Amino acid sequence: MTVESNFVEVQQLAMALFGVMAEASRIEKRELIDIFDNGMQSRRMNYYPLCSKPELVVGLRPHSDASRITILKQVNGMDGLQVKKDGVHLQLESFIIKVGDVLEILSNGTFNTLEHKATVNAENSRISIAMFFNPKFEAYMGPSPSLVSEENPAKFKRILMEYYVKEFFQVMNHGVNSSVTEKLKEEIENFYMLPVEEKMRYKLRPSDVEGYGQTGLHSAEEKVDWADRFYMVTNPLHRKKPHLIPELPPSLR
Repeated sequence: MTVESNFVEVQQLAMALFGVMAEASRIEKRELIDIFDNGMQSRRMNYYPLCSKPELVVGLRPHSDASRITILKQVNGMDGLQVKKDGVHLQLESFIIKVGDVLEILSNGTFNTLEHKATVNAENSRISIAMFFNPKFEAYMGPSPSLVSEENPAKFKRILMEYYVKEFFQVMNHGVNSSVTEKLKEEIENFYMLPVEEKMRYKLRPSDVEGYGQTGLHSAEEKVDWADRFYMVTNPLHRKKPHLIPELPPSLR
């Protein structure tokens, strides 16, 4: 099995979730097909090294995802994702579904986007992989017309998804094969254990967001951003970066 097998299974899970969410929010199915058919999907592999003084660094600063939903797997048994609820950040485990900004807008506030952050610890490094599911870039995004009325006016304006991107629950029994997830963990660990000069073959290019990068930014609280990341678009196929795919290890293409 390859890492791609994991993405196929997670994509199937995402499609099932879309159907449930559409029914729960009373959004017309035809509208969802028009917006999300061949929509953009991307994945980001995160590596958070252990840190002897975790209180001085941050794995990933508090933010919400500019996606419809994000499916995240903490693949090596180390938890570190925290979500904000009632002003307090709570730790989550294992396989997580996060509501993104797009779903909040599309549902006209029925679903709320989830602010979250990543932490590090002094005991072990942490690896996670996130898959982001978005509308196609050519679609206009805004509150679903089927949810807007005089009694429930639109809370968000309509905008082209491409412009939006530029400006810018925890689940059990999810059905994703555990052997595929284990293979995914091995492949990601192997990549991050490569020498730095080898990983830099896939480095971010100027003015691009895809590729491998090490961040050393400071937050407003003067905490160092303590993580390595590899981000790439996986769908639609024509948006994959030609300079990344041929150079990647076969299992990560």
